[in-house]
Amino acid sequence: MHRELLRVLDAPDGLILVAGYTGQGKTTVIEGVLADPGCRSDVAFVGDIRSVEQALRTVALARAGVILGVLRIGQAAGVFGRLIDMGAAARDVADIVRVAFATRLFRPPRAARFMLLHEDLRVTDAIRALILAGADVDTIHRQAIAEGMRSLRKAGLVEVDMGRLPRDYVIEMTPDD
Repeated sequence: MHRELLRVLDAPDGLILVAGYTGQGKTTVIEGVLADPGCRSDVAFVGDIRSVEQALRTVALARAGVILGVLRIGQAAGVFGRLIDMGAAARDVADIVRVAFATRLFRPPRAARFMLLHEDLRVTDAIRALILAGADVDTIHRQAIAEGMRSLRKAGLVEVDMGRLPRDYVIEMTPDD
């Protein structure tokens, strides 16, 4: 995820969001990327977007530069509705959000280290149209998968196939596709 996040931060402007519940690796990944020598120095990290004022300010700032923010929700597809629910106009959200990531930490059985899985939802013309139409999280999520996004569930199942995670654990800890 570090490389993917570093790559999208190279855009001239826009909002890059990292979604995940508390303790799921969001801030750790972001801090690592911002400390990377290859990261632009003008990327602004606004932290956790929790209020209407923060949401509106973040969207406005993203028109002039690259802004990196965090939302405490489980799926990348949920970031759009969350910002709209916080008062940002759907048109602004569709125009300014470039990519939404979602993270989930797993601790494999008998492993000393956690494993971070993620999904990476790029805002395409089709996703933008769904945001403007007020589509729900599931519809946006399915469209992103149709366009090639690997969901948290799929990322986890890849690890199951490699013998690193138990299937029932992945199914329990990831949203349905």
